[in-house]
Amino acid sequence: MTACGLPIKNSAYRLPKNKKRLRSCLYPPADKKFFLGKSIGEKIKLVNSVKDFLDKAKATGTVNAGLLFALHHDLVQMTYKVLRSWEIKASALFGSENARQLYRNASNSIFDLLKWINQFSGQAIELIRERSRGETLADKVKAYIAEHYSENISRQELANLLFVNSDYLSRIFNKEAGMPIPDYITQVRIEEAKRLLHTNASVSDIAIRVGVDNFSYFSTVFKKYTGMTPMEYRRENGS
Repeated sequence: MTACGLPIKNSAYRLPKNKKRLRSCLYPPADKKFFLGKSIGEKIKLVNSVKDFLDKAKATGTVNAGLLFALHHDLVQMTYKVLRSWEIKASALFGSENARQLYRNASNSIFDLLKWINQFSGQAIELIRERSRGETLADKVKAYIAEHYSENISRQELANLLFVNSDYLSRIFNKEAGMPIPDYITQVRIEEAKRLLHTNASVSDIAIRVGVDNFSYFSTVFKKYTGMTPMEYRRENGS
């Protein structure tokens, strides 16, 4: 038996049928806020609770690859479940080679497992913290568009960058910004075009600089948003 009374047979760890029993050895089973509370203190609690559990298991000679694998697997599944509740894709946890390497090595030793937990839970906490604080998804989308309005920007590209579902992103942006993402992109382009029309740049060049390579389409959209063609706007504003 392990320190938590989990069964050991032929020196091989077996994950109990009731996984809540394993979890209760590591942290209170009431909810997952203990596991992924939005503070560094909660991460430290998790690392320490797993370390204490493994120290006790090590003292009884019951630590082996099976135990480490089971703990690793269980913590991964819990993390994914929490991230899903925040509409965060699990792939956000594997953005760097270091994160992927720590994940691959987690079951190799107690040291590797604890090192992975420290990185993995810290990353998850940061993702949740970002999602819950002032800067909304819409803010991040707007900031990206402000830097890349001259490029082709798709809804899926934005969703991938923010590690969220594209339908969810569209729904949230529409709610927070009051318009669909494509309309916002067009609005930003038109505002920049209006600014450039006060310069000596040609209308065709301005169209290209704001991400529209079809001059006729640019003129049509510009008139739809401003009530006048680009040339009319330029004359009206004395440029």
